[in-house]
Amino acid sequence: MATDGDVGICFDQEYQVRVLDAHKYEATQRLQQGCATLTDKVEQLNGLVRTYLDTLDKQAGKIEIEKLKAIGVRNAVATLEEDRKRKSKELHTQVDDKQQQLERLNVQEASLMRAKHDQEALIAKLTDSTAHNSD
Repeated sequence: MATDGDVGICFDQEYQVRVLDAHKYEATQRLQQGCATLTDKVEQLNGLVRTYLDTLDKQAGKIEIEKLKAIGVRNAVATLEEDRKRKSKELHTQVDDKQQQLERLNVQEASLMRAKHDQEALIAKLTDSTAHNSD
């Protein structure tokens, strides 16, 4: 076997010429197999990560769509609330106007009733006085 600085040539069990001794060659072969296995596993992991990221992107897209839908619904609800408040104010204004109109009509009716009673009293008085004068 050669020292570290020298290149050693040896033969393996099958009488093949080797630059490394049998133990170093076997260790190198195991290391190569381990690297190949690691590379395969890293590639599998990369595939899984890509699949996971694609799934996350799809879910993010769905979440964004649902978020936009929720914003739209929230805006619609806010608009409905504003419309209800506006309609309520309009109805209260109409009720107040109708109440004022009712009060005016009640005052007018009372005035007309007094005028009617006054006229009926005058007619009755005139009828009585003409009846007394004709006797």
